[in-house]
Amino acid sequence: MNLRFRSKVDAWLIVPVGIGIAVPAVMGVVRVLAGRVGLGTSVVLIAISLALAWLCVVSYTITDDTIIVKRGPIRSQMPLSRLRTLRGTREAIAAPALSLDRIEIRTDKGLWLLVSPADRPGFIRAIQERVPSIELEKI
Repeated sequence: MNLRFRSKVDAWLIVPVGIGIAVPAVMGVVRVLAGRVGLGTSVVLIAISLALAWLCVVSYTITDDTIIVKRGPIRSQMPLSRLRTLRGTREAIAAPALSLDRIEIRTDKGLWLLVSPADRPGFIRAIQERVPSIELEKI
């Protein structure tokens, strides 16, 4: 059975991201309305559309053997058989996570991924059911 978890969204994140998207969007719309549509305006409006798509859809699906991370139009997978550790963290580096309330997932190859499921206990429980040997740190 596949379980889907949406990303938790920190309220404080909405303001800077909203401003970062709104200011260029307004500038682009003003240029369009003024009839000054150029390559730069088009690129800005396309970038804003992609940013919104990226931010609106961040989710984590756990299947019987894989974690699928979806962020906008991009999907990546990680086999559950590779997972070794789940660790609570507030790392602020770029990740498919819209909150600083994150879980670091480490694999047997030293690879890692940061996620921020809204239902943190449910996400951890789903992983533990599929990977009983998973180690939990600072969870």
